[in-house]
Amino acid sequence: MSILEIGTSALGRGSNHMDSLFLVDRMAATQTVASSVIIWTSWMGIGSPIPYRWRKMENASIEYGMNFAFGGTGVFETLVSAPNMTVQIDLFQRQLQKTLYSKADINSSIALVSMAGNDYTAYLARNGTTEVRSTFTKAMIKQLGLNLRRIESLGVRKIAVMNLQPLGCLPSETISYFYKNCSTLGNSLSLVHNRYWRKLWRS
Repeated sequence: MSILEIGTSALGRGSNHMDSLFLVDRMAATQTVASSVIIWTSWMGIGSPIPYRWRKMENASIEYGMNFAFGGTGVFETLVSAPNMTVQIDLFQRQLQKTLYSKADINSSIALVSMAGNDYTAYLARNGTTEVRSTFTKAMIKQLGLNLRRIESLGVRKIAVMNLQPLGCLPSETISYFYKNCSTLGNSLSLVHNRYWRKLWRS
């Protein structure tokens, strides 16, 4: 069994039930998120897969999977000049076409999809208004759903999706409150996002 992660950086060594870890990462790998994933994978007995950029280095091992992570990116284009989720899945697909992993490996894999909010950061920075924010959220969730179906079509049968964390409690937001309180606006954005996502997931 292997894991395909989409969203945050993490990790890849297998135990008896996990042989490799595939990572397609598209959000900022903050210490909080990274630590959470490390704890999660350590509990599962998983180490770190090789980063996509290092795959051609001497002695590079793909035994435990491959990490396609690009911090700061999102479902759509963000403020970071790096591959968004769609392009990251393209990279993953190209590796499959090279038959680096067997069909059985992919069929028994798990995709972990995580969010960190870079799409919203980019949206607001580009003069996005709160009045049309829900429209943007719906569009992003729709594209996320399409991406998941594509991953599934590549043979990954199990997909786990993490909710968006409380954005209003990130340090970049709480600094305005001297780190004593969270932003109500940021947290409400997370609630709306997660509500739309659960609705799509159940449909």
